[in-house]
Amino acid sequence: MNHPGVGINAIEGVLDIRGNCNNGGSTADFHLGLVQLTSVRQLNKTAHGGTADSIWFCASTPDVNFISTPDANSIVHTYTGGTVRIGEVNYGNAWKDFGLQETRGIPDVDGLFRVVCGLEFFPDFLAGSLYGDANPNKYDVQWAISIGYAAAATGSAPLTPSISPQHHIGILVEKNGISPDGYGFRMWGSSGTFNGASAATNAPAAIIKMSGTTQTGIDFAGTHGDATVLTATNTGNPMITMADDQSIKLGSIWIRGHSGALQYSTNGTSWTSVTLP
Repeated sequence: MNHPGVGINAIEGVLDIRGNCNNGGSTADFHLGLVQLTSVRQLNKTAHGGTADSIWFCASTPDVNFISTPDANSIVHTYTGGTVRIGEVNYGNAWKDFGLQETRGIPDVDGLFRVVCGLEFFPDFLAGSLYGDANPNKYDVQWAISIGYAAAATGSAPLTPSISPQHHIGILVEKNGISPDGYGFRMWGSSGTFNGASAATNAPAAIIKMSGTTQTGIDFAGTHGDATVLTATNTGNPMITMADDQSIKLGSIWIRGHSGALQYSTNGTSWTSVTLP
């Protein structure tokens, strides 16, 4: 598609809801600008790679192999500025700041149930009506978001050395992306239970798990909680905060803070106070 250097849209749809979106009850009432449903009845791939996808996005840069020699469409490629990305998702709130809401179903600052958010992922099986199954089984799924790498390039010069393309950063939270009372990451649990669960029996094995080899597990170097942390008196917000009696295990040694004292344990149950200088 040729264009005069201005923004263009291949497909554009507008859903302008002018009525009252109120179903008068607690039943979910969805108003959707776009719906794409995919179901599969026979999927028998014997190795990795067989998929049943609902959608596939692909965006590509100009190709450096055509920086001087035209491509199949007689176009020489250039790239001196600009961003290539899958896209942008906007979800604006022009009403008011509803305050910190750490999970769905919690009233906002006015005691009402109003949420403005980005994407949400639910492992829900919805094809039962298509299959004629009024009571389908529902099982756990593998992951909500996966960040992978691409296969290495193959061919002849002027290809770059054969590498598998990776991400420099897996997830980037930009400056001012999180409000002062918010968090970069939050795993929610019901009151009095484990993080990420409605009951202790549903608690995840770990909030964050790292395995294998890495250059650094967690790197706080060059960062700080606020502008006062790296002053001469080393005051300000700590990089890690834990409540009394929450412990850290280093090899076969547990360490914790307890009523103003530093304690260690070799079994996680019996604790000995450490005299600090």
